[in-house]
This record gives sequence, C-alpha cells and structure tokens, in this order.
Amino acid sequence: MAGLNRSRGGPACADGLRGPGSASPTREMDSRELLDENRRLRIRHRGQVYELRETRLGKLILTK
Repeated sequence: MAGLNRSRGGPACADGLRGPGSASPTREMDSRELLDENRRLRIRHRGQVYELRETRLGKLILTK
C-alpha cells in the first residue's frame, strides 16, 4: 500500500496511528465498561456518529 510507513516506531498507517513498538502504550478496556445494559454505545468521531453493539453471539459490530 502506497504511503504507509511500516518502520519500527513510526506511523503504521496513513492516519498516523502507531503500531507495535511505539513509545506510548495502547489503552485497553473491557467491553462491559463501554457498553450499556442494551449492549450498545454511540461514538461521535469527526462529526459522524457510529454505533458499537454486541450481537447475541457476543461479537462486536461497529456501524455508521
């Protein structure tokens, strides 16, 4: 893929997110801390609203 820098510690993708070996650790949370009793969460990102939901089988789906 053009424009991606995969060097250790550098940006791992076009949006500048860091990959393995980056200086700052990635936060980790349990999904139960994010989802309500209805197993849904709305996320506002750059002016768009997304919905994260858990299926009956326990899988997570993110939709716009």
